[in-house]
Amino acid sequence: MTRHLIILSIAIPQHLELRCGGTWLGRVPSIASLGGTNALPANLQTKLHVMPEPIRIAGVPEAFNDCFEHADFAGKNLACGAKLVLHPGGSGSMLNSVKGGQVDAAFALTDCIVAAIENGDPVRLAAPLVRSPLTWAVIVAGKASVASLGELSDATWGISRFGSGSHVMVQTLASKRGWTAKPRFKVCGNFQGLRDAVNDGTVDAFLWEHFTTRPFEDKGEVRIIDGVPTPWGCFSVVVSEDCKRIHDIHAVVDAFVEAGKQFLEDPGNVGAISTKYGMSEDDAKGWMRGVRYATSGERFVPQEELGMTREILRKAGVIKKSQFEGDTDFYYTLA
Repeated sequence: MTRHLIILSIAIPQHLELRCGGTWLGRVPSIASLGGTNALPANLQTKLHVMPEPIRIAGVPEAFNDCFEHADFAGKNLACGAKLVLHPGGSGSMLNSVKGGQVDAAFALTDCIVAAIENGDPVRLAAPLVRSPLTWAVIVAGKASVASLGELSDATWGISRFGSGSHVMVQTLASKRGWTAKPRFKVCGNFQGLRDAVNDGTVDAFLWEHFTTRPFEDKGEVRIIDGVPTPWGCFSVVVSEDCKRIHDIHAVVDAFVEAGKQFLEDPGNVGAISTKYGMSEDDAKGWMRGVRYATSGERFVPQEELGMTREILRKAGVIKKSQFEGDTDFYYTLA
């Protein structure tokens, strides 16, 4: 881990002023900097500490994460602060960054985290983040004649990738509706690719987050015919299995969820969300009403919810071979 001594300003010729984390350390002869910290006066050596780098958090560029810049990390004794690293590629991209060490943690879809752990990826679930479900819109082409879910029982579905939410939730939908035909899938990449595919007839339908889709429905590009909520809280925090800064990450999460609740309670954010994401103010209000962040200090996904998630992922073929036998305790969680 890289650590830094912060030398802020030269206030008097031949002298340096030293501060660390906002704390005044004193004034020393500038020649002392040439000998490192051992050249500092003894009384300053005992007071000097070094600052770790900010905690790097991967997140999607969606309204769920807009409160990040307002989180009071200092209030959680996290002097180093935190940095949000946006990942438009979604949970798969974020998991790769966690595994590769490019970020310290990620705010990713709960089902994608569970699937990664079960399939042997060296990551762990650190805490729940957003406890409300994610509502997946069932989407067809803007000019399609499809009027109800029943007409899609033998459809070809567009997905972003196998194992993604857009894939898993089709399987969940088919099981819930009792469809006998096995769903057919075609990988279309990102949201743009999925919209193109449904409009050129490559696929019949696809699933995507409801409020992200609404502006494109307003323009007539696609049409939403129904919705499928996840049976689990939508976002959780994932870290590498050898995470060295779990306590700092928990401090980030606690500050974030507190900021999230304040963000949702501020009516002034309706206009900001509407403008930033191109949705109507009514949709922005609807999104804010539906979101529920985890509680500060909450570290565990309820066991029954975790077990249900695993079972749905098994039925969907996303979990190939479970790393854990039975629904036992929280093997995923670093507390």
